[in-house]
Amino acid sequence: MKKTIVCMLLALSVSSSLYSPQIVLAAEQSEETLEEHSNAGASDDADNSKDDQTTQTEQAPKGDTTTKAEQTPQQEQPTKTEETQSEEPTQSEEETQFSITVNENLDILRKKLVTPFNEQITSGRYLLSEDLIFIGYVDSTRGEEGFIAPSITKTADKVSSISFGEYSDNGEYTWGYVRTNDSLSDIKSLSEYIKKHTGEFQTASHKDLISFPLKTEAPTTVLVFTPQGDYLGNMDVNSTEVAHALYDGTFLETPSIKISSSLTEDKNQAEVSVSYDFSHYPDQLGGEYLMNFDVKDAKGNVVLSSEEALKKYIDTGNTVKGVTRVFPISMNGTFTLSMRTNVRTITSDFKINGVSSPKQEEISTVKPEISYSELPNGILTGTNYPLTVYSSIDSVLMLNGESSQTPCKEYTFSVSHNGKYKITAITSSGVEVSKTIEVTGFVDKAEEINMDMYGTGGTTLLPQTGGVSWVAITLSGVLLIIGGTILSCKDKILALSAQFKERRWHNED
Repeated sequence: MKKTIVCMLLALSVSSSLYSPQIVLAAEQSEETLEEHSNAGASDDADNSKDDQTTQTEQAPKGDTTTKAEQTPQQEQPTKTEETQSEEPTQSEEETQFSITVNENLDILRKKLVTPFNEQITSGRYLLSEDLIFIGYVDSTRGEEGFIAPSITKTADKVSSISFGEYSDNGEYTWGYVRTNDSLSDIKSLSEYIKKHTGEFQTASHKDLISFPLKTEAPTTVLVFTPQGDYLGNMDVNSTEVAHALYDGTFLETPSIKISSSLTEDKNQAEVSVSYDFSHYPDQLGGEYLMNFDVKDAKGNVVLSSEEALKKYIDTGNTVKGVTRVFPISMNGTFTLSMRTNVRTITSDFKINGVSSPKQEEISTVKPEISYSELPNGILTGTNYPLTVYSSIDSVLMLNGESSQTPCKEYTFSVSHNGKYKITAITSSGVEVSKTIEVTGFVDKAEEINMDMYGTGGTTLLPQTGGVSWVAITLSGVLLIIGGTILSCKDKILALSAQFKERRWHNED
């Protein structure tokens, strides 16, 4: 082995000249390296070869030997160096291109987007403080490594959904990769690309609740950029870490309400009002507004009902933020206000002191005495007959449910048929007296009619028409009309007509 190498070096040195002496040293070191790796059993041959090599080297020109010894390692060693250099830059480039730390800068992201839902596993729903651009990133475990462009769809009023791909016909989920001739080697180059092509990426609106896909439809992480392309951070929407870091529970905190009260000048009652502000609850979640409220005392008795409050004391134009109209409370004590919104019920206690009870009028327990006028007798059925009810003291008078409306000592009703009638008198103190009377004087046959019940004479002033008053006079059952049409004594005329027809029928028989 040694002889062969030395011979080759000598042969090459014959045709070479002017080489550096350092190459000789390199050749000698190469020989020593080969000698160290030779078999122990061939040590004698190695020694002989070394002696031969020394003799041949001494015979050859020193400069030529140095030149050839230098040339050989230069031809072999660079080949290995080039192979190493062609591999190492490729590995370094791959690491740089997609070297992304998942859930980076969550403290910065919290200032830009939060979730109002306190959940162990994220719901993927976020509220934004400003418009943002979201770019997905998929690592090699999820498919081809690369960046994913978002697709934003309006799914409801103030709600938008983001997707990063779509299902193909064979049921596989296909990512929507960002395809460009530009080299997107890392987040920095992606940021620069977005700045140059902002119009090519959809922007999520801060006016909407943004919903991200979860599980298999979610990328490895979501990169967050400002609309101008500045990188803010990234988040794995499936991670519990993100769910906790971006949770903001202030939206669901009970809003404060303020109850104000003051006594009237006569101190007979307190005037109460309530101010409220529900505007902090996100509009993207439907907002919060006042529906109704009520007030109860310490024993649970209703002081102000929700129906009354809704009709009288709520300004329907200011149900999100405002003040109720003033409502009265005429007693001292501790009260509970319950305000109901479309989201929750808010309760608050308050006290009223200093109300002076007004002087109570003495309640009378005197019972009224009731009576009534003459009942009909021999009146044709269907004829309205006046029936007057009397009371010994002012009372609301009633006949079978028909009422005088206001307290009085007499009130005239009318009856037209036989039957039982209930007359009632109720005083202002609530004392009530009732009596039942039975009417039996209405008749259906002409011979039973009592003309005396219709009166024997008198004058009736008829309704004024065109400025002229008409007068009808009855004398002994005979109707005398002065001008106009007969509008008086209708009941008596009907009775007479009935009698006449009855008698004529008998005469014909």
